[in-house]
Amino acid sequence: MRRDWPEVLVFHANAGVGGVPAQGRHHGLDEWWDPALGAFLDNLFSRRRFDGFVVHNLWLSRALLHAPPGTARVLEMHDLFHKRDAVFAALGLRADFFLPTEGAELEGLARAGLVSAIQSSERDWIHRRLPGRALLLPYADAALLRRPRRPPGYLEPGVVRFGVLASAHSLNHDASTMRASKPQSSRARRSPAGSAE
Repeated sequence: MRRDWPEVLVFHANAGVGGVPAQGRHHGLDEWWDPALGAFLDNLFSRRRFDGFVVHNLWLSRALLHAPPGTARVLEMHDLFHKRDAVFAALGLRADFFLPTEGAELEGLARAGLVSAIQSSERDWIHRRLPGRALLLPYADAALLRRPRRPPGYLEPGVVRFGVLASAHSLNHDASTMRASKPQSSRARRSPAGSAE
């Protein structure tokens, strides 16, 4: 990132991030929030102007409350966290990571002016509850998936192939392991060289 972006600011998470729920089965919406991050953002926004502020993942949605008026607030989601119990169970995995209630998730999503989803079913769920705020940014480009497949060339011009860059979360690990063991069932995401996805 430091090579490709003009500026990268790093804020190290506190030890509370990633912990089990403090009470019951579900996390509170801001249970993993670090007030020091809020102070960091307040300081940054007092010195710099940003047209847009994109936050990845619900458990950081409180950060959107620190953006000043006039800044577009976007929450980028890979899935709906309150539905993860069923996803984990279907995969035979123990549910872990951030598990809010449906109501807490909706409260976090409402902090954003725009919420991006990668699955149409989840975009639709968000749209029914927050009309006009849901945007679909699909995981794979449907046009690419309809193209005739040809054997991939390792050094194909204009195409970058990459693997998984993710946290050590069990679902990420298991998903990458499943894809590695069953490459015929996975779909590669392709992008022009040099673009970030």
